[in-house]
Formats: sequence, structure tokens, C-alpha cells
Amino acid sequence: MRPAPPLYVVSRGRAGAAAQAVPATAPSLPSRATHPLPPAARQLTFERFVVGSSNRLAFAAARSIAEDRETRYNPLFLNAPVGLGKTHLACAIVNEAIRLRPRTRVAFAPAERFLADMVTALGQGRIEGFKDRYRRSVDLLVIDDVQFLAGKKRTQSEFFHALDELFADGKQVVLTGNGAPSSIPDLAEPLRSRLGAGLVVEIDPPEPDTRIAIVERRAQERGVTLPTGVAEMVATVATVSVRDLEGAVNRVLALASLTGEPITRELAEQALKVYQRRPSSTLTPERIMAAVARAWGIETSQLRARSRRRDVLIPRQVVLYFCRKYTPASLQSIGDLVGRNHSSVIHSLGTLEKKLLTDRSLRQKVDFVEQRLLTEPATVDVTER
Repeated sequence: MRPAPPLYVVSRGRAGAAAQAVPATAPSLPSRATHPLPPAARQLTFERFVVGSSNRLAFAAARSIAEDRETRYNPLFLNAPVGLGKTHLACAIVNEAIRLRPRTRVAFAPAERFLADMVTALGQGRIEGFKDRYRRSVDLLVIDDVQFLAGKKRTQSEFFHALDELFADGKQVVLTGNGAPSSIPDLAEPLRSRLGAGLVVEIDPPEPDTRIAIVERRAQERGVTLPTGVAEMVATVATVSVRDLEGAVNRVLALASLTGEPITRELAEQALKVYQRRPSSTLTPERIMAAVARAWGIETSQLRARSRRRDVLIPRQVVLYFCRKYTPASLQSIGDLVGRNHSSVIHSLGTLEKKLLTDRSLRQKVDFVEQRLLTEPATVDVTER
């Protein structure tokens, strides 16, 4: 198990006194600390969170809780794979709640910390202190990555009773996990039901427009305005998570800073080569074109033509998508393959990704072609009808 970060609790103190953060476990935190989150997490605010259709509901629910509106969702369960912003929103709730109501008592901890604290309390015969810390002395409890409680029966039981007491006292609970409560394995049924009884909100991977906005925002926070086309390039390379996007931005800015060169498309492509995935040396642009042409029932020559007919336009976009995903070719080289320039390639990739989010039949067809490309021997004549 990884060492868990410390838990801090904001204490009310005596009447009229300012709120003060005190360590929930070891007394190593300096007494001058005044915030329930570590310094890095204090930067995770609602203002820095880029909102798009993939996370709009989660953002609205989190903000409602932070502002303590009358409509409460208890618990609020933010569900997302790693790197899509669920921890950012959880920390933003804490930061905003403390800003608006400084005397709010907050407990924030990863599930691993909750588990470690409980084990320590049991071993030292101080379970009542543990219960007081997580149940009786908080107005807002935030537990991150609850999937780590899977299989921990004693911890799950204690957590279930903590939730019961907090709900009964009208306290707010916010949870995050990398899957919905119904999908977390080895979870006791009463706890699974309790976790899913409030509002479960899924955060999806950001769509192209949101990815571009995230890239531009993170660069601006570093005092850099990216040239036209560079933000779009970064957004087409790092598509899995917000964390990947931020890492890609950092690579581009670092290369420019270390070399003293201006940020251009060429420099960005050099910085982002690490994101190229090459599962097979036999997966060439020509082979991709042949497989896509066969799947759509057209000739490869039609993919290179200037036609904008839908029956040609979409498979051409799919060719660009697979070439970008599975070959080391540059954007310009990929464009040359089908007679398109660099900007047209970026636009086509963004257009296709939007379609894949909404067109289920297209998504299934693309997945089928992708599976065939990755599993079919290179010696097979993929152009055969």
C-alpha cells in the first residue's frame, strides 16, 4: 500500500475564534496551518476547472454543495477513471466551502488514509477518537478513491456506520471512485446501496473542444499564449485524460524553454513524439487505408480524391484517426496521404471524435475495423472484397 497523505480537520475552536486546521492523526503539522488541504491541493479550485459537456453535471453538483444550497445530494459520488478531474472537484468543494464559511469543519482523506487511520486506532485501542474524527467533529466529509475499500470488510463496516451517523445529523458527504458503486468489486451490499443512494455522477473523457480549452488554459496559467494550431495539435495527441493533456502541455513548454526556441507546430510535434503508439511495425498508413476502404466498400483512390461526399468523407477521417493513433507519421505526412494539409488533418480528427461520441453505429464500425487491423496478419490481403 502506498503511504497515505495526511488528513487535516478544520476545527471550530472556541466561540469567536478563527477556524484552525489541526492534524487528525500525528501532531506533526505546524500549529500555524489554517487550511484543511495540502498546499498543492489548495490550487484545485472551481475557477481552474474547465467545464464541458463531459463534466458539466458533476461541476454543477459539486458547486451546489460547496455553496451549501438548499438542494443537497447526499452522498455526492463522483465517478471517473484516473485523470478526469474527480479529485480536482472534490478539492474544489473543500476550498470553496472553507472560503465561503471559514468555520466549516472539514475532513478530507483518501480512502487509504481512512483505512490506515482505522487500523492504527484499533491497534492502539483508540477507536472512539477515530469515530469522533470522521463522524462527530465534521460538517463535511470528503473521501477520495473509495474503491480502495474493496475487500476490507471491517473498514467497510465502520465506513457504513460513519455515513449513517453523518446523514442522520444532516452532514454532507462527498465521495469519489474510479467506477460507480454498483461496479466496485468486493463491496458489502448495504454499503454499495448507501453509496448509490445519493447522486452518482459520471465524468467522461473530455470532448475535443474541452481538451483544446484545457490546453489553452494551462498554457495561459504559465504565462504562455499558444500559437494557432498548437493547442489543437496537443488536444489530438493526448486524448485519454486531463492529466495526459497537462503533461503534454508541460512537455511543449519545457522543450521551448530548454532550447530557447519559439513554440511552433514543428517544436510541438517534436515534444509530443512520446505520445505516438506503435503496436505493430506492420501497421502502415497504406494498410490502414486498404482496411478502411474495404470496410466502407470504396476504392483507396477515392480516399485520396478531393470529394466531400459523406460516403468518402467519413472513411477518410477514419484513416487519419488510425494513422495518428498507430503510426509514427507526422500530421503533415498523414495529410499528404489523402491530399490534405496540416490544419485539415487537425480539423478532421476533431470532427470524427465528436461523431464517435454521439454516433453509436459509427463507433461500432470503427471499433470493428480497429480490432481487425490489430489482429489480422500483415500478410492478409486486406483489399480483397
